Amino acid sequence: MSNCCGHEPAPKKAQDSCCNSTATSPECGLKSAVFNPVKLTKPQVRQIALKIEAMDCLTEERLIRQKLKALNGISSLDFDLSNRTLLVGHTLSSETPIIEAIKSLDMQAEPLERSKHPTSCCAPKPNPVAAVSCCGGSTIKTAHTHTTPSASQGGQLSIFKIEQMDCPAEEGLIRNKLEGMAGVQSLEFNLLKRTLGVRHLLPSEEPIKKPFPHWA
Repeated sequence: MSNCCGHEPAPKKAQDSCCNSTATSPECGLKSAVFNPVKLTKPQVRQIALKIEAMDCLTEERLIRQKLKALNGISSLDFDLSNRTLLVGHTLSSETPIIEAIKSLDMQAEPLERSKHPTSCCAPKPNPVAAVSCCGGSTIKTAHTHTTPSASQGGQLSIFKIEQMDCPAEEGLIRNKLEGMAGVQSLEFNLLKRTLGVRHLLPSEEPIKKPFPHWA
């Protein structure tokens, strides 16, 4: 519509809705907001050295590893079976869950001072191939045996090759069965070679094998 002077009215400048005081659009606050980046800091990894007397073979290592890996915050596990120690790297606020998890396996874990934690750089590493039913006494088998006279003690020496005897747990099982047996003079264990020498005065090896029905 023309005004009285014949001129078209000037078009009104469109107002930016974000600058309109009555605007309620959520974008209005976003344009003027200042975003400060938040720096995320990684939790500090701590270590605890534990003495576990009952941990002497690969079976216990596997049980403990499975138990602790299930805990959130465990970053590393360094087992030393020869010294029966475990070094745990973690980001937990307390070390109690670690000790309680091991306790649930019927093992006691005693914290060690870091300076007293033995180094295992020279200790032989466990052979993962040898982890076959360690501590499983009912599965001990012998590959072969041979007997030689033992002139020094007046008896004979029987050598047993026990393929699955690879840790002190099996040694203890066998020792408990044979020590004190009538006619048995001594027991000579070699876990590295997985052999057992039995010095005895028995007429045959059958009484020695009898407590172990799975022996060949």
